[in-house]
Order: sequence, then structure tokens, then C-alpha cells
Amino acid sequence: MGRTRELANNCVLDSLDHQHCRLLLDPSFQQVGTRSEDNLRAALNDYFGRPIKLQIISQSTEKMTPAAEQQRSKENQQSNAVESINNDPTIHHLKEHFAARILPGSIEPNPHHLAEKE
Repeated sequence: MGRTRELANNCVLDSLDHQHCRLLLDPSFQQVGTRSEDNLRAALNDYFGRPIKLQIISQSTEKMTPAAEQQRSKENQQSNAVESINNDPTIHHLKEHFAARILPGSIEPNPHHLAEKE
């Protein structure tokens, strides 16, 4: 189901009615095969309890896909972590008095802090 979830996360809902579901697929997403699409169709049929015609169109949209939102969230978390370190008084003290430095790429968001926010 990993590829199916990845496919769904790279789509946005364009329209949905009792018989049809139309999704817009991020054109930058490289879809491989139709198995994921078949699995997604089956999941929709199970969810709605009836056959749903699934149409997936590769098309840009102003709406963000779940994958794009997740990426933006990760980038924001990383940016916030870097800003937090750079603004920390203890870090400033270590830099001034002990010639400490931050290694590029060494700052990561605290996973425990992120879990508390969710």
C-alpha cells in the first residue's frame, strides 16, 4: 500500500459525486504502473460501498497536495529549529567565549517537540 498512499498523497480532489472521483496528480510525481491506481480505486469503492469511477489527470493546480504540505511542514520545522538554535542565549555565549560553531547540516528538529504540537 506504500505506492498507493504515495499516489494519493500526490493528488488533490478536483470533483466527487456518487459515481465519479476526479483527482489531479502533481505532474512532477512519477507514477509507475496502474497497480497503485487500481488499489486506490478499490479503496474508494470500499469506503463508499459502491463502484466509483476514478479519473486521475496529471495537471498542475493551485491547491497543495498532501505530499507538498508535508514537505512544506518539514521545511518549516527545519527552519524553526535553525532559528531557535541561532537565537539561543546559551549558544551565543558558547560562540563568544569558547569559539564554538554550529556545523552546517547538524541541526535537526526535536522529534519529541514535534509530537507535542501534533
